[in-house]
Amino acid sequence: MTTYFRKQNSWSSKYGPIHVLIILCLILLNPVTTQSQESVNPNFDVSGVKAFWNIVDILQEDKEPTAEEWKILFDTPGHNALRREFKDDFFIKYFKAAYMPSHTHVRDELLAEAEKAKGWFRSWFPKSEFEALDWTLKNRDKVIQKMMAFENFPYTEKATQEALKFLPDTQADDYPEVSLVIFNDSRGYDPVVMSLNLLAKEEDELTDDMLEKFNSQGYTKHRPHVLYFAHEFFHFYRDKKLDFEFPPRDDDDYRLVWLINQIENEGIADQINVKQLYFGDGCFSGTEKAQEFIEEQSRAPEEIRVFDEILTGIHEHPNWKYGLGQQASKTITR
Repeated sequence: MTTYFRKQNSWSSKYGPIHVLIILCLILLNPVTTQSQESVNPNFDVSGVKAFWNIVDILQEDKEPTAEEWKILFDTPGHNALRREFKDDFFIKYFKAAYMPSHTHVRDELLAEAEKAKGWFRSWFPKSEFEALDWTLKNRDKVIQKMMAFENFPYTEKATQEALKFLPDTQADDYPEVSLVIFNDSRGYDPVVMSLNLLAKEEDELTDDMLEKFNSQGYTKHRPHVLYFAHEFFHFYRDKKLDFEFPPRDDDDYRLVWLINQIENEGIADQINVKQLYFGDGCFSGTEKAQEFIEEQSRAPEEIRVFDEILTGIHEHPNWKYGLGQQASKTITR
């Protein structure tokens, strides 16, 4: 396993015997001052990040992790939750392509395929995932520091308060379990899966002007992450309250029902963080990411028009439902 922190010089080399005895007595008399502060987010799990670094260190030596070492990573709560969408081999392929010297050609192949891919996800994901993996390796210390910082600020409590503002007559019986992973996105599953590298990167990009704007609005530098957590917490709480069941995945209705559900689920969740941070007087307004959101919104009227035509086509030709449902999922980009 990776050693995360450098060891300090031993007491015996820094102090004499009398000094050591005095320090030990102070420790026994004042145990509270020497114990680490109890985390204010006890629902946060970091096992996926620790297992990830172990895999990275092996791959960088151009070695293949054992089946047991891979299993330790994918059995962590966060990666186990991501199995709802991705097979373990999917991540293995990307991790090896990003960190294993003998697999750089695989990265080139995946990026080349993305250039020709149809559909926003297939064209977006490879580049986004490699950018996330590259940034994480380059900024390893920042990622680890961010992981430790979660012990000191009540993100869970504040994010839950923000999420519940967008749910009707809902109270939180309990807080969601949160699993931190290295990934290019987050998910409002149970447990909630949060991208630690994205959180660390966003904090690293905060400028003095952004912080000043937060202060003028009565917030602190923690505000973006509170809203980011709240976005995913909204999914968690909403999905627990769903009063319908999805059709089977092989049913012709599945893709269309999934898409309509996602339009509501993501559309409302984006009001929590995207609207407040990237539009109007949000601290990230005017950034490159904000411009991407604006351009995305400009395409909405055309996407709605096409989506309406697809629904009309399904009504008039029910036997086309599966194919048109697939087309609809490619039309609505978020």
